[in-house]
Amino acid sequence: MRRDTRYPYRAYMALFCIVWALLAAGCKRSDIILVKKGVYGNYETAIGTAFDRCSHFVNTSWDRIQYEANRPMVVFTAEFPIQVFLNTVTADAHNWLTLEKIYFEQVAPQLTHAYIRITFPVIQENRTFTLGDVMLGIASEKQTVWSPAFSQEKKARIIQAIYEDSPDIFTQVAAHANPSFSMGITLLRTLTGKDISQ
Repeated sequence: MRRDTRYPYRAYMALFCIVWALLAAGCKRSDIILVKKGVYGNYETAIGTAFDRCSHFVNTSWDRIQYEANRPMVVFTAEFPIQVFLNTVTADAHNWLTLEKIYFEQVAPQLTHAYIRITFPVIQENRTFTLGDVMLGIASEKQTVWSPAFSQEKKARIIQAIYEDSPDIFTQVAAHANPSFSMGITLLRTLTGKDISQ
């Protein structure tokens, strides 16, 4: 009588899948810990401590994703209090053109959330990381859209604002949702589908 070998094979495959999932989770956690316990520039406080304790964020999250040729990247995302963000965007509304004011009044009710995303590409060979892109995200009930990556200078000011727990972080990102700037119009149009000329 021939032995049935199907079940041991299935058991090995199930065990392999479990081990692989645990290893993947361990790598994910390990890369996040590497970034959170690391320091940036001349600051002494760990990145994770400074970012998670910033009082200008409603909530924060850390994740690890794969990008370009399977390279890992740690992604920090923080949500801004939407009303504080909108107040900062409109702080210079007295200088806006009438068309810009009308446009923002039409699209602003659709903005339900605002985020900042900061990426840290991980260099596996020597277990280090670099500061990657910093972007503003705005969201409606249907979708979230992201600005292009900020300049090196703006990234440095944003990191400084986070470390100093400064409300200047709102000022640094507000122009990217301000209809008096082309980048603001572009992001608002991408989110709402409504152009300023409509």
